[in-house]
Amino acid sequence: MKTHTLIIRAQNSDGVLGKITNLLRRRMFNIEGLTAGTTDQKGISQITVSFSGAGENKLNAEQAKKQLSKIIEILTVRDADENTISRELGLFRLHASEKNKPAIFDAVKVCGGKIIASGKKSVVVEVCGSADEIENFLEIAKTFGIQEFARSSGTAIKRI
Repeated sequence: MKTHTLIIRAQNSDGVLGKITNLLRRRMFNIEGLTAGTTDQKGISQITVSFSGAGENKLNAEQAKKQLSKIIEILTVRDADENTISRELGLFRLHASEKNKPAIFDAVKVCGGKIIASGKKSVVVEVCGSADEIENFLEIAKTFGIQEFARSSGTAIKRI
């Protein structure tokens, strides 16, 4: 299934996020990821939304983009493309023992992650990177045993 990602700048006001999700829902798109947060501009938020569905038709996605642009509070809507840098966050609680902790620590270091907490029976790891980097560490983490895993969707910014 083709995923479309839009980067939206909007006024930070009540109900904007609901308007965005309702518009996509009404057009039968499945929201696969959504992040929202403030920007360097006071009163402006950025929403990164990834969605699929509605026949996987690029025209349908383009129509959704045009409809989103009509929402009064939305300032800009643009497609994520090859000039977009996107990052996700993965948090992993892994089974750990004194015997396998060095291997976990090595894997985390190689993947550019961080050990957030370490106990007698588990280790909490943070990995921030592209979707592929999170997937790669997920495969490594499976070899140690995953107690819990949580993942954010991406947030994005235009490349220089």
